[in-house]
Amino acid sequence: MDSGFSKKRDFSDWSMAFEKLQNDEASEILGYKNLEAENLFDDDNRLLEQPALSLLHNYVKNL
Repeated sequence: MDSGFSKKRDFSDWSMAFEKLQNDEASEILGYKNLEAENLFDDDNRLLEQPALSLLHNYVKNL
């Protein structure tokens, strides 16, 4: 690796991309949230409890 380019891949079956999912497959993934359908910013307490969500809300609000 430190001596330049190698023609042989160490992990030939490894991919650097995400696999394309069908709509029904995504909802079966543990932790999946359909953020487009969520009302993320409706609950003020939730914004106070989750700093990342508050930051995102401020960003979106100022677009």
